[in-house]
Amino acid sequence: MPHLLNVTKRFNTTKDRTLECFEKVTFAGNRMMILLNNLLDLSKLEAGKKEYNYQENDFLEIVNEEVSKIIPQLETKGISVVIDKPNVITTCICDSDVIAQVIQNLLSNSIKFSEDSKKIKISFDSKHLPPGKILTDNSIIPALLVSVRDEGFGIPADELESIFDKFIQSSKTNTGAGGTGLGLSICREIIEGHHGKIWAENNPEGGATFNVMLPYEQEVD
Repeated sequence: MPHLLNVTKRFNTTKDRTLECFEKVTFAGNRMMILLNNLLDLSKLEAGKKEYNYQENDFLEIVNEEVSKIIPQLETKGISVVIDKPNVITTCICDSDVIAQVIQNLLSNSIKFSEDSKKIKISFDSKHLPPGKILTDNSIIPALLVSVRDEGFGIPADELESIFDKFIQSSKTNTGAGGTGLGLSICREIIEGHHGKIWAENNPEGGATFNVMLPYEQEVD
């Protein structure tokens, strides 16, 4: 009988080890697939071959939908998302699918690099883009400003620009949380493809804010 118990124990150990290896292979395969898809997306964006489906969309609705998709992640870390009630128009001409991808990336970063029980705040404002963002328009361009503010680790001042480069992650957020280093590069290409602007800044009280400015109107061929 003792011999049989030992055999069973060895079998269970082997089974658990096999399952663990399988999970690691699956995780690595999923990461590789994400990386390949991101590389394909980025190469298409950089080559100017991405065709945008410009439609009138409510940015607030896009944000609400993306937040609803990450509720399990938020609950796991006890992070709350507060969406300020806009007092500006949040409807603009954009491709809702790729703009949703931008919001998804920004929220993912905020969750990934925030400690448990922190807060993410999303706010809206109306600003103006500088002349020349749309080549045929020399006037100041009305734009929607969307800010995603977190209470995370912040970003070193000398990395506020470089974090939008390919395969770059902030040294201060090197927490082993994963990522391909392509998400923010893709965000920048999408926003610039919409004649907009994206940038990051540190909060005085800690954490970082990612800002996205999109013109309310687009010149569509």
